[in-house]
Amino acid sequence: MYELSKTFRFEAAHRLAKGFTGKCANIHGHSWNGKLTVETSSLDEFDFGVDYSILGKFTKEIEGLLDHQILLYADDGEVVDFVVRSRFNHVLFEHNPTCETIARWIWQRAMKYFQDMPDVRVRYVEVSETCTTGCRYSEKVQ
Repeated sequence: MYELSKTFRFEAAHRLAKGFTGKCANIHGHSWNGKLTVETSSLDEFDFGVDYSILGKFTKEIEGLLDHQILLYADDGEVVDFVVRSRFNHVLFEHNPTCETIARWIWQRAMKYFQDMPDVRVRYVEVSETCTTGCRYSEKVQ
């Protein structure tokens, strides 16, 4: 089995809502780092498991969606209203935009992106919001 990885990064602000009262309830920014890892058991005619340019195309799409955005919980009422009214770039999530939520959001997109490559399986997505904190997300795939 071969595991292949591609890292990515983006700059984004977020805040944790849903009644959270810690420091992260304030809008603040991070230099986010991520890593996509896929696996395959076969090599193509060029002896690649997956050409890194294919992984890079996906990670560039993620960077394009998240870089310089404000990441918010969709039900964050007044803050969402203000951001929309002010025409700030933003992405809304069904849950608080924690590392966990963002890693799962990226993983779901990776699953769709690689669905037509039958011998390629998304192993996990890692997202770090600081140099000391991060999350790895994966799901058991049958």
